[in-house]
Amino acid sequence: MKTKISAMGLAYAVNKDRVTCRITGIGVYEKEHLLIPDSLDGYPVTSIAKEAFLDRAELISAEIADGVTVIGAEAFRGCSRLACVKIADTVTEIGWGAFLDCASLSSLSLGRGVQEIAACAFCGCPAKMEIPAGVTSIGEQAFLGTSEIAVSEKNPRFVSVDGNLYTSDGKTLLQYAVGKQDPVFRIPDAVTEIGSFAFSGAERLSAVRFGRSVKSIGSNAFHGCTSLWAAVLPDGARSIGDSAFYGCTSLSVVSVDNGMQRIGRGAFDQCPKLSRIHRRGKKPIWQKVLFGKKRGASFPLCEIQCKNLKIKFLFPQK
Repeated sequence: MKTKISAMGLAYAVNKDRVTCRITGIGVYEKEHLLIPDSLDGYPVTSIAKEAFLDRAELISAEIADGVTVIGAEAFRGCSRLACVKIADTVTEIGWGAFLDCASLSSLSLGRGVQEIAACAFCGCPAKMEIPAGVTSIGEQAFLGTSEIAVSEKNPRFVSVDGNLYTSDGKTLLQYAVGKQDPVFRIPDAVTEIGSFAFSGAERLSAVRFGRSVKSIGSNAFHGCTSLWAAVLPDGARSIGDSAFYGCTSLSVVSVDNGMQRIGRGAFDQCPKLSRIHRRGKKPIWQKVLFGKKRGASFPLCEIQCKNLKIKFLFPQK
């Protein structure tokens, strides 16, 4: 890849078609308000390359003009002073961690053409997220850090309820807006699945009330919820994913029903206050439960998911 410096100072490289180009870096651009133009030296700009503006603390705002279709992985990662971003309607894809750790980002305008938002794309950004109608794919932790997620009423895939992100049928909670100040959250009764990383990093949450329909909790769903002290799962819960409650350092009470079929590897790792898991059910039933990749034929088995302590399993006396 041969990099050139444009007349306006930005670095770019001509694409294989020899007609268009992609922006590869800051070059000798000296302004704190970044304008991504529709062309550079006569070459239409089609994308912003991976890590193009990585850790450019001098940038305060960025406006991406029509013509750009892809914002590459980590393109603006770590731009700590970046406060305002406007993305053109021609952009269809926002790559992994594109705006990761842009901690000052408070104003974001997503273009109407965006279809794919990769994992961690806006992780660590406090800005309100407004998802356009055309978005069909959202990666895990895409909006970790925001206090509100809104979705266009015309979007057929996703819906927002009280600022949190769900699938359009309301059955899967995809992303809790961890920037919220609320200490307690009730999961709606319509929800059957809690997605991977859904509550990850929600350090202010001290209590979560599970709706009666929850059947599965995804991997890392409550990872790092350091204020969460109890997890009382409903009778219908069937599985707890790998590392689901990893690092919940205040967690001291866990109660699960005899319908549980799998408790994933590392589900309760790094939960130093957790000494007991109360299981509502008979021992023969629980011996069939998968712990990580092993069945619970012998007890205690918590070394599988709790490397830092041993947990006693309590059975009802009846």
